[in-house]
Order: sequence, then structure tokens, then C-alpha cells
Amino acid sequence: MLIYRLQFSDVFPEEEKKDLIDYLKNISKSTLEETISFLNKDDLPDYNDLFSNRTIRNDINGRVENFVRNKKLQIPICVFSTEANLYIFEGIIANRKQLLDENTLRRDTDRDELNIFKSILCVNQSLNEKEEKITLPNESNNMSKIAQVYITLNFSIADLGLYDDIKKELVNLLYVSFYKLKELINFLEQGKYKNYLDGIYNNFNVANQKELLTRVAELYVNVAKIVGKNRFFEVKDNNQQNFLDSLIAKEIKIEDDFVNIRNYPVYKKTDGTYIVLNPFFIMDKFTISLKFFLAKFFGNNIQGDFSNFYNKDFSEKFLMYNLFDSIFDYKYFVKKKTLGEEEAKDEPDYYFRYNNKIFIFEYKDILINKNVKVSRDIEIILSELKKKLLQNKTSDKGIGQLVKHINNIDNNEFPFDDRIKTNKSLKIYPILVLSDRKLEILGINYQFNQWFRDELGDLSHKNIKVQDLVVMSLDSFIVFKNKFKQNKENFRKMLDKQITEMKVGVKYRNIFEIEKKIQKKLLPFSARFINEGITDKDFKEMFREYC
Repeated sequence: MLIYRLQFSDVFPEEEKKDLIDYLKNISKSTLEETISFLNKDDLPDYNDLFSNRTIRNDINGRVENFVRNKKLQIPICVFSTEANLYIFEGIIANRKQLLDENTLRRDTDRDELNIFKSILCVNQSLNEKEEKITLPNESNNMSKIAQVYITLNFSIADLGLYDDIKKELVNLLYVSFYKLKELINFLEQGKYKNYLDGIYNNFNVANQKELLTRVAELYVNVAKIVGKNRFFEVKDNNQQNFLDSLIAKEIKIEDDFVNIRNYPVYKKTDGTYIVLNPFFIMDKFTISLKFFLAKFFGNNIQGDFSNFYNKDFSEKFLMYNLFDSIFDYKYFVKKKTLGEEEAKDEPDYYFRYNNKIFIFEYKDILINKNVKVSRDIEIILSELKKKLLQNKTSDKGIGQLVKHINNIDNNEFPFDDRIKTNKSLKIYPILVLSDRKLEILGINYQFNQWFRDELGDLSHKNIKVQDLVVMSLDSFIVFKNKFKQNKENFRKMLDKQITEMKVGVKYRNIFEIEKKIQKKLLPFSARFINEGITDKDFKEMFREYC
């Protein structure tokens, strides 16, 4: 939803804005700790319901109303956001000694509430300044530009929960994260990798696989229970406390993209009482953060040998292949032909054909540099994505590879299925599968399909119909695996619906009038079908063995 982020100069134009730390140090310790919990709620109050003191509340309301009237603002106002809240958490924890350990201020509700409000407005102003170059097109024929605006706005916060039903999104991802963790452990248990597991167990203060999965399951179930509430919970078990203590930072530094909070996503309020700083960071701790932890065994280099070990051997050949083979296990499906023990040139990452319908997959496990992620510059973002997912100086990547596979089929040069009949009607579905959910956001599928169509051009066989590119995260295959298994047509039907919705025309005079229709057109696969994934029964079944 397009909104205006209320900033410091809007409400206090007569005051000079200070640094965030200057407002935080004028808040009592008890209020700061309550703030960490308070800002973690999903349903936070509006600006007109923030203050206990009626006089202060009326003054603030009058200031905001004057600003809105003078600005002639016609879109909703936002005070709190997940991103701004994380900056507050980071500021408090990074300055823990000054703000908490040595804080002797007595609680003063009026002073504390006003300084919390100013802290948020201070952060909002910094965020607004980063986004001030982003402009919204007013013409209905510029959907590509609109898609790019959404990409720019969402790219830096894509892993913080993007959709209206945050509880459903979070529950789906808790399920996915646990599935991936179990698969990683299964992979590492193979011979030469077992010593890596000992490092993981030591890192999380657990003795073995069973204890790690039990502790993570208990944490995930607690997280699911507190969604939408003050995100804190109490733990009495000493072993679970030892495990949770491994997720707490003794001290952190402020860095771009909340690097340290991502790595230490729990705050310990008192012995046995813990606050989740961000539930999505909790899941990433046992997926993305584990990837960087394992990189230490390869000399802290996530490229080279480690990339082959993790991205290729585990992520693609183990995690993705096993999952897809379990989903698309129908005797009528023609799978790709094996040409030898080694991967053949121009071999698709996954492939199957059902009668005249061909499904071609390219899978990419990539990392986006944090400087690109937080740049809020569409040119920088698209340039990076093109190098990683279209083509670089030496080879085709992802989208480019899909184009090559289709051209090879068109030219009768596709050796992985020698029973394709190009003289008959064929329908080809190209699917780009991404390991990182951060790349499945509003506008990405639309933008990638533009690149795909530009690269593909016309085919020589007019009876070959190539569907639009569909972009999916691997997470979506885990979430919808049971639905895909129920009926061999379900996967194809969902692809068709995604393609159809992306083609829907949108007419409007002003972008704000019909924003919901635009967003529906640009929705990623995971959001379009968010209510068709795992059930409560699936979720309970995943954790039943451990909780």
C-alpha cells in the first residue's frame, strides 16, 4: 500500500532534528525495554493514539493535522514500520551500555513517550531521504516503470514480511525453514561433511542433531504463538535457555541491512524471558546465516569451492532435486534424458513433459550484495540482477539459459528429450526458481518476463507456444508441495493463473485510485496463492516429533 511516512520535520518544523541516540538516551531503561516489545506488535497505534497525556496528544494531533492540510496529502500516513522499528532496536542494543546498563533515569511517562515518538520520526526522515528520488508514473501504459518502483521500494525490506496476512506468511516460512534445516543436516551427515555438524552443534549450544531440531522446533512454535502480540515469551527449561543464549549478541555494531540483528535476532530481557527482534530473522538464522557459518570451513570465502559445495551440491542437486522428484512423481511425466554421469552442456536444471506441455526449470541460489540491496537505486538493482539472472560477460544465467533451452527445442537440438515432436502443437512453460525469497516481490516477475520476452524473440515453429516466464522461490515449492502432489494438473493450473493475472490490463487516471488492481497484477506467485499452501495440520505434523 502506498503511504506517506511521517517524519520529524513534518511534526516539529521549529526544532532541529538530532541524532537518534540523543532521543534514546532521554528514555528510562524500563521504557526502552518495553519499547523493544511494544514495537514488535503487528497492530501498532496511529499517531493520534500514542500519548497517555491528553494535552500532549492534542498538541501532536494538531501538528499532524496542520501538516496534512498544508501538504494537501491524500494518501494514508504511517508512523511505524518494520524497517524503522529495527533501526530503533539496533540503536538501543548497539548502545546497550549507555542506554540500558548505565541508565539511571527514572521513569517519566510524558518524557519517555515523546522521545520514543521523536526517535521514530527521526528514523523515518532518514528513510524518506533515501527514497526521495523514487517517482511514481502517472500514465497507465508505463506498467514496466510501475513494476520498477515497487521493486525499488520493497527490495531492501523484502525479507521483513510484505503481505497483509503476515501470520500466514510467517507460518508458511517457519515450516519452510525447518524443512530446509532438516535437509541440510541430512546432507551434511554424508561422510566427509560430518565434522561440519559438530561446529553447528557447538555454535548453538546443543549436543546433537536431535537436540538442535528440538530446540529450533520449540522456538518456531513459540514464534508462531506470539505473532501479532508483544513478541516475548518465557522459557523455564535450562537447555532451551542455553540454546536461546546463542542467539543473543553481547554487543553489536550498527551496519547496513541490520547484519548483526539478523545474526543475533533475540533479546534477553531477564533470565528466562526473551524477545524476538524480528520473526523473519529467526528463520534466516537457521538458513541463510548457517550458509555463512559453513563458509568458515572454506576460509570465509562464499565463492569458489564453497559455492560448488553449497549452491550446487546441496542447494541444487540435493535440496531442489529431491524435492522436485517427490513432487513430480507421475509415471506419465517424461523426465530429462541423462546423457552421462557429468552434467551435459546446456542441460536444464529440471525438466518434464506431459503430453504436449513442456516444463523447463532453471534454479539459481544467489546472494545479493547488501550494498545493492539497500541502495534504493533501481539502476544498481537491475544491473546486479541482470548479471546474476540474465547473462554476464561470459555466459547466460537463469533467464538466458531458459531462452537457450527453448531455442534448442525450436531448432530440434534438445538432446534431453528426443521424443519431442516440434511439428505438432507444443506449449512450453519456462520457470525460474530462486533460492532467496527476497527476490519474489511485487514487480519482479513482471520485470523478469520483460527481459525473457526481449531475449526470446520469434520461433521458427509457429505451433510452439511459449508461456510467459513464471518466477518462483524454492520456498513456494515446499509450501505447495502437498497441493502439487494431490493432482498432476494443480501445478500447471496455478502457473496458468499467475500468467493470466499478470496479463490483465489496468486502466486508471491516477495510480492511487486503483493501487490494489496494480498490485494484484504484479503479485509474486507465493503471495497470489498464499492461502492455498500448508494447513494447520501440515504445520503440526512438521513439529509433532520434536514438541
